[in-house]
Amino acid sequence: MISPSQKRFPERHPINYDDWLMGRNLLLQRKPIAYRGWLISTQVIEGKLWLRWQHPAEDFPRYRHAIEGRGLSEVIRHIRFSIDLAMKLENSQLES
Repeated sequence: MISPSQKRFPERHPINYDDWLMGRNLLLQRKPIAYRGWLISTQVIEGKLWLRWQHPAEDFPRYRHAIEGRGLSEVIRHIRFSIDLAMKLENSQLES
């Protein structure tokens, strides 16, 4: 039996089920969702859908990425990677 994290969907690039589920929930709920304390939200700018993400210590989403040809799941994967990287950098600064 295939676990949800191993499911793949037919797209240009195989996607992770967790990324797909996060994107689905984000679009359906139309309110920010949390990933490791960061908030991820949607915004439409000039007819294009953007995902924005916000550091837990800030009161506005500083970062954003347009959803274009790469697709929602690819952008979510990029955002999760960026958040994980930012957390590693913050932790390394605290340890120094």
